[in-house]
Amino acid sequence: MTKIFRLVAASSAILGCVGACAQDSRPIGPTVGAAALAQYPLANYAAANIAHATLLGDFGFICGSRATNRALASHVTTYAYEFNDPTAPPLIVDPYLPMLASHASELQYVFQTATSPLNLFQKGLSLQMMRYWTNFAATGNPNGWGLPAWPAYAAASDSVQRLMPGFVGPINTFAADHKCAFWDSQNVY
Repeated sequence: MTKIFRLVAASSAILGCVGACAQDSRPIGPTVGAAALAQYPLANYAAANIAHATLLGDFGFICGSRATNRALASHVTTYAYEFNDPTAPPLIVDPYLPMLASHASELQYVFQTATSPLNLFQKGLSLQMMRYWTNFAATGNPNGWGLPAWPAYAAASDSVQRLMPGFVGPINTFAADHKCAFWDSQNVY
């Protein structure tokens, strides 16, 4: 019961703050907070703190980044990706909130600065990511010989490159996977 209370209290507080702090200053309040929590039913997650971490990631980073990708792609060639390794070595250890594939955790794969040893699949992903980043720095395009094709982002296809141990390639389920239609409808970013 304590975990569930912490999930609801923390998420409601965060959603309330964001509404007050949003660019249009439209308060989100308990109605949108309750709707957001309904998007992440606890029965769908192994634990309440994982539901909480998923809600915060989708709302706080992921769907806002998608909105930025959509805006940028109409003006410049844009390469969008989803780093998806929930077992990545955590950058911050939080006893309550699991970091999963948290913001900036992919950088330890690119710069080989992992806080703990990577497994075989993670090492393979790290090598691919280093090549993508090197190609992009050199040419403005991450693609190169021997790498899975990384298509430029286009709002119409809404395809992003999934970077995950054991699978690297484009996906078009990103928005649905992260409930971006819901977050987009709330005008929170």
